[in-house]
Amino acid sequence: MEIWNKKESGPVEVTFYRRPLQEILNVTAAQFTIDRVVEPQPDPAYKDKSESMDWYARWFERLSTQPHFLIVKAQKE
Repeated sequence: MEIWNKKESGPVEVTFYRRPLQEILNVTAAQFTIDRVVEPQPDPAYKDKSESMDWYARWFERLSTQPHFLIVKAQKE
């Protein structure tokens, strides 16, 4: 679990559930029809900003190669 500090709402506890991709897709496909799978990438417009801040550059590179989120759009059969 991590605490994310959101401007709009203050601290928010975020729980992560790490699972192999095949498990996520197979469990979902057993109950739903999968329409789309997306692994969001950082916006390339922020790459220039990352060059001026070392920590930001590391996060930008990490999220570009190891996405932190998986979005599965599915419909109940």
